[in-house]
Amino acid sequence: MNDLQNTGYAKEDVRSSLPLPACQNYVAFNYYVALKMPIARLAIATVLEGIGASYGAQYARKTCELLQLKPEQAQFYFGHGDTDVGHVADIWRVIDACELNEEEMRWMCHAAKTAGTLYRQMYDEALN
Repeated sequence: MNDLQNTGYAKEDVRSSLPLPACQNYVAFNYYVALKMPIARLAIATVLEGIGASYGAQYARKTCELLQLKPEQAQFYFGHGDTDVGHVADIWRVIDACELNEEEMRWMCHAAKTAGTLYRQMYDEALN
């Protein structure tokens, strides 16, 4: 919200807008996993934080370049490039401390792969 305000955005309140289908799919999958196999949420978080750690700063710079924004207008984006590195390490420490059975490991792998696919779909849909 701060970044939108810093760009001078003055249209409708984005909090009242409906999510795009790909975003709904991602949120619905997270909800389903939270109910079905909660431990697998850690796999989803690892993927999301890993994307931010690996690409956040690069994507933030490119977005600012393409949209002619100043870094202070994309603080959320830039912030993930920095903080997600530590978040990934924290999540892996928690996962390493778990004694996962075969079904939990299967779900961890499934959740990570699905999260990556769904997250990619959100990016693709947002660009169209």
